[in-house]
Order: sequence, then structure tokens, then C-alpha cells
Amino acid sequence: IVRYMCQESLIAYLETNTSIAKDKIRHFVLSPEEGVAEIPENKKPKLLTALEEVKICDPAIGSGAFPMGLLNELLHCREVLSDEHYDRAEIKKCIIQNNIYGVDIEKGAVDIARLRFWLSIVVDEETPSPLPNLDYKIMQGNSLLSRYPIDAPIKDVFVEYNKNKKEKEKMTLAKYKELVSDYTNTSNHQTKELFRKTIEDIKSAFKTELNYRLKEKLSKLRGKIIALDSPRLFGEPTKAEKAELKKLQEKLNILEKEKEDIPTNKLYVDAFEWRFEFPQLLDENGKFIGFDIVIGNPPYLRIQGIRDTNPAFAEELVKKYHSATGSFDLYAAFAERGLQVIRQSGIVNYIMPDKWTNAAFGKGLREVVSKQKAAHKIISFGAYQVFNASTYTALQWFIPNSEHLEYYQLDRNLETN
Repeated sequence: IVRYMCQESLIAYLETNTSIAKDKIRHFVLSPEEGVAEIPENKKPKLLTALEEVKICDPAIGSGAFPMGLLNELLHCREVLSDEHYDRAEIKKCIIQNNIYGVDIEKGAVDIARLRFWLSIVVDEETPSPLPNLDYKIMQGNSLLSRYPIDAPIKDVFVEYNKNKKEKEKMTLAKYKELVSDYTNTSNHQTKELFRKTIEDIKSAFKTELNYRLKEKLSKLRGKIIALDSPRLFGEPTKAEKAELKKLQEKLNILEKEKEDIPTNKLYVDAFEWRFEFPQLLDENGKFIGFDIVIGNPPYLRIQGIRDTNPAFAEELVKKYHSATGSFDLYAAFAERGLQVIRQSGIVNYIMPDKWTNAAFGKGLREVVSKQKAAHKIISFGAYQVFNASTYTALQWFIPNSEHLEYYQLDRNLETN
């Protein structure tokens, strides 16, 4: 099942990002050694470039099964396009460094996933190399929570960071990207610590800049309130003005609470800030361009259970996610988050229940998916317990602006592998 999901997601990505016929792409991904013969010579460079540039993320990575699966698929495809002198271990390192990202709230899961990637390299090396630095590739954090919006402006962050810095110490977005990339292959402990400190200082400048923007917003809002609420020489405020004043005051209260919460709210201790943790996903202007493939098996947990154990988190989910309606399940928020962090031509591929398609609690997610025309393919296993789960699951693909939905309902039991 994992391999099937990885292959189908890669096929969908390559169909969109190359000008090669769909049947040839499918044959190539499913059987690279045979399929490569059908790829026109003049199309192979573009195919290889697409394989080298794909960005993949599992936002609940667990032990890393899906990114590992895509590592193997990318490796097989790149091998048949490489010359005779390719180094298998080096290609794996390149894929891990440039193509794969992951997040999980559990530190143990992150450690296991990182170890699996290291072991995948070691088996192809005559002399085992040190474990790659995956601190900014496979990361611990709550991928559903962020203090700051993904589209928050970033262009002035480096102005803040570069204050009082010598010319040679000044940082740009391009240099920051290069720094994070270089960190992956740095084995010297002293150099690693210097890199890490610089990266953390830049992230701190990002937070300072965004806090400054929030202060500016508060100042403007207070100005509007004062203007509406000031004593008047002629007459009382109109009904419309009073309503506007009330609306502005409510907005001010929310923003002031947000400003107070940013440094102190324990809810955000594990919050994951996608843009300054994964700077390779930013364009030259600092805009978050998103992943090509988001894949995985998000956790299934009803909101009732979350409210019992972590009411503040439950409240935040309802506030931040349109899919958080009724007695929703956590996987609904993961589906919406997946659609938030992919590029316009990207793919979200999850193993998750399909009850959201017709249950009352799925109203919010149905609206999200419908608005983006993102429902692409669902393979429902119905009542067959194909997976070791407490609910009936399905394979589901979401691609914005899909032309149609493919739906398959299995009517017989399956053996999984």
C-alpha cells in the first residue's frame, strides 16, 4: 500500500511537471528499467530535473515509512537516468538533503525516522559516514499549530537581523537557504554549533519583525477607535458608527490577547513555523511556495478526546481550521493543512477515513475541498479492515483544480503488503 501511494503520487507529480505522455510516465515510474526506453532522449533532462527538484513532506512522519518509500522510488527513477559512474549512496544523500521533509510531535518518532534515513545510506557505503544533520529536514513540532500565518511577510526579516552587523556578517534569504543546506553535510561539531546559532538568530529576528508588525497593526486599530470614540461638538455617534466602534474594539481585544500569547502561551511551545524551519520552500522574495507532494497517515482522534486532554489545543483548531466543524476528527485538520502547504499544482495523498464525505462533522472539510475543487481520487476499502485501524480507512488524493473525482469501492477482501 505504501509503495502504491508513493508511486501514484510521483506519477501525478511528473505528469504535471513534464511534457511527457501520461502512459509513458506511468510505465517509467512503475518499471524504471523498462520504461526509460520509452522516454524520448530530448525529454530525459527535464524528467531528471523534475525528479531532482520535487519537494515531499509527511506532516505526521511517525517512523518515516512514506518518505522512505519515496526515497526508494526517486532512487530507482534517477538511477536509470544517471550515467554508469553514479554513486548510489550519494544519490540517496542528495534526495534526503534536497527532496524530503518531515514533522512529528513525538521526539521518538523523529529520532527513528532520522535513523532510518541514515541506515539507508550506510548499506551502500564501504565506509559508513556520520549521520547527516537532519535537524532542519526531519523536525519535531506540532504541524497543525503556527504562531504566525504561512503567508506573513518575510522581506524585512533580514533588515532586522542585519542591524549593527558588519558587511561580511550580513545575511540574505539566499545565504540563509545555503546555510541550512550546508548544515546537512557538516560533521565538524564546532562548525555545526556556529551554523545552528546563526540559524536560530535569524529565526529570532523573524519573530521580532512579525511582533513589530503586530504592534503596528494594534497602533493603527487604536487610532481608529480613538477617532470614533472621541467627544463630539455636534451630536452623538450614529448607529452605524457605534456598531463599527464595537466591532473594532472586539478586534482590538483579540489582537491584544494574541500579542500577549505569542511569548507566553504554552499552547505554542511545539508550534511549527513552516517558513523559517524549511527555508528551501521559499522563493527569492520569501514567499512560501509549498510542497509538490504531501503524503502520510495522519492521526485519527475525535475532537471530544482532544477537548478532554487538551482543551486549549481543541479551541485553537476550531479557531484556525475551517474543517474543524461538529464532532470532527483530527485527520480533517491534517487534510486542510496539507492543502495549505502544497503549491497550486501539488498533491496531498493520505490514508484516512472517508466518513468526512457524508457525515455531518465533515461539512467543513467538504467545503474546503469543494472550494479548491481538490477531490481527485478515493479508494475506499468499505468494511474491510485492510489496515490495523479502529475505523474504516481509504486512500485519498487531493489535487487543487482537479477536473473530476475518481472513486473506487472495493467489494472483496485484500491481502496487504
